[in-house]
Amino acid sequence: MYKITVNPKEQGGVTDTGATGYVGRFLLPHLAASDKVEKLFCLVRPETDSEKLGATSDKVELFPADLSRPNLALSDSDQAFLSSNADLILHIGANRAFWDDYEVLRPVNLEFVKELTKIALPRRVPVHFFSSGSKRIYSGEREGHDIYNVEQVEGYRSEPPEDGTDGYVASKWAAENFLLQVSEKFQLPVTLHTPMPTPDHGPGGTLAKPEPDQMVNELVDITSKLRVRPTMEGLAGWADILPISTVVQDVCGSIFSGDAEPTSEVNRVFHTGAQRMNWQLFIAELKMNPRICDLPSMDTLLWIGDAKRSGFSFFMPSHRLVVLGESGNIVSRR
Repeated sequence: MYKITVNPKEQGGVTDTGATGYVGRFLLPHLAASDKVEKLFCLVRPETDSEKLGATSDKVELFPADLSRPNLALSDSDQAFLSSNADLILHIGANRAFWDDYEVLRPVNLEFVKELTKIALPRRVPVHFFSSGSKRIYSGEREGHDIYNVEQVEGYRSEPPEDGTDGYVASKWAAENFLLQVSEKFQLPVTLHTPMPTPDHGPGGTLAKPEPDQMVNELVDITSKLRVRPTMEGLAGWADILPISTVVQDVCGSIFSGDAEPTSEVNRVFHTGAQRMNWQLFIAELKMNPRICDLPSMDTLLWIGDAKRSGFSFFMPSHRLVVLGESGNIVSRR
């Protein structure tokens, strides 16, 4: 357990999404261990291993839900129960299919947020939402382009492309803007948790820490454990990292110390990368390390998901993964 050093503010019941995801798996035990959390109402997919998740704590109560359907496919009685008993909503769940376009991701990454606000609004309970730092690309300013290594374009966009490209970031941009509007109109307390890239890695940056051997070594160990390696052929880019323990500490701190009074002022909690790793370091290990170079391979993003489930101890608040091709490059970013 990571020690929570803030003075807790009593919350009572917490409605949680994403409990089986990477951050959720680390975070749920800490919420359950707090004497300031009376109940954890977890919205989960019907196929979730409910027995395993429920074993986390007797505080956990599961609500099968479909994140892409109206009303989350919850019964009227379940919706009424959550509206009456949840004292805070923590929304970490998302569709992180980084290659898909906006319309594919919209049902889960935007419409789901709208459904959660229906649960929050009757009693104006606080909503904590995990957003994306990459939405700064659409700030209308050069800084976002420089930080995320976006190719030079004519002018700087103030909103995502209308053709649906950059779907993940576009869906987070839309969800965050929706919450800003709801907060202002209805005095709903909103906290935006924003993963951020490692500072000073823009053009001319000089303060960044050295590349992290620890992360590369951990990825090699996990590859050996999984007995399969990511393809990573024709790939380039980078990943920013920070210990997942830091994310857990910061999320718990914001939940237990935040102001739950109705307000239109939106709070922000930044989860900022501590180091940046160039994917080429890991690619070199995949080719040269005798422990893993001859293992069978699988799709890189699917492999990263398996690595996270195998105990990977770093959170990636920002990444840029580029698939190099003769007809043009495909970019995945967070």
